[in-house]
Amino acid sequence: MAWSLLLTLDPVGAATGEPKCSGPVSESPLTSFMPRRPSELSFQTHAFFIATGSSDSGGSTTSSTLDESYVYPNPVRPSFNMNIDKIKISGITDDINIKITDISGNLVAEANSNVNNRYNGFNLEIDGGVAYWNGKNLANNSVSSGVYIVMLSDLESYETKILKIMIIR
Repeated sequence: MAWSLLLTLDPVGAATGEPKCSGPVSESPLTSFMPRRPSELSFQTHAFFIATGSSDSGGSTTSSTLDESYVYPNPVRPSFNMNIDKIKISGITDDINIKITDISGNLVAEANSNVNNRYNGFNLEIDGGVAYWNGKNLANNSVSSGVYIVMLSDLESYETKILKIMIIR
């Protein structure tokens, strides 16, 4: 279930009224985000919104199919900074599993849209309809030059798609 939380603040930054949650507050995974005292609020706005568990909370819109999925930049040239800019896999669906292997079939990275959310320190992260890969393997080492296979699997429709990435070091 997707949960949302809305807090309204006065101009000084103090919470006004009770937080509004889309479900029972006692069952919400967002309760750990609720400020207990106005001094815990560290932002300069009048209202903010937190959402989780929904395709609408990602940075980009998810696709309904994998038909338009692609990887960029491709090829990945030596001048591209994978740690900062990241390799992007765009056009992915809401409920997806992504596996990246080397040409020999060795697993290099894996992500699931329900687990590997962005900004959590994963090498392969998903944010809405885009996955971000920092070019590192499961041992957190940068991958070598070569061709890498990206296997996309929609977990609801069982649709699959294979993409390829060329990395040049």
